Amino acid sequence: MSFVVLNFRTEYRTGKDPRDWVLVAPRGEAFERSQTWHIVDTLRPSDKLRSGQMAEKMVERWAVIEPAYNAWKKGEEVPENGTPLGAWPAIDAEKRKFLNGMGIRSVEDVATMSDSTIESLPFPGRRDLPKLAKTFLEAQKDANLAAQNAELQERLAAMEELLQEQMADKPKRGPGRPKKTETEAA
Repeated sequence: MSFVVLNFRTEYRTGKDPRDWVLVAPRGEAFERSQTWHIVDTLRPSDKLRSGQMAEKMVERWAVIEPAYNAWKKGEEVPENGTPLGAWPAIDAEKRKFLNGMGIRSVEDVATMSDSTIESLPFPGRRDLPKLAKTFLEAQKDANLAAQNAELQERLAAMEELLQEQMADKPKRGPGRPKKTETEAA
């Protein structure tokens, strides 16, 4: 199940330790009606957690919540996973606002939208959005690889130049075996 971390708050209780809460919601059309608050400590997997399907779900859920929780505790902005919708030129501000309202905040979220979520979108060309998002992400990955390749080519050229400089400093010896010195002959 894919969900979004929306907010955190601290509850201060008389005579007891403060308790942190997290607001989560599923991605997609149930985003607005299924937002729920949970006590953070109950979601954190314990060391005594046994293996099994429930344990795996707790670990997966905590892997999403933990970075956001740690950022919130430090007073930083909650990190966004993936490429922000604002960096994707295929949608305008109105569509971006609507998708954000459904909990879809990244291009990766659009690429993995379910059919029911796609059908609930009120704008034309909605069925093409996941394909466009996948194409954009692949192109972005290709651009990153091209940039890395160019950087590696530059480094290789610099290393070759350095190697040639070092080889030029050493005197070349003639063909054949070097003559033995008197100490080696004895």
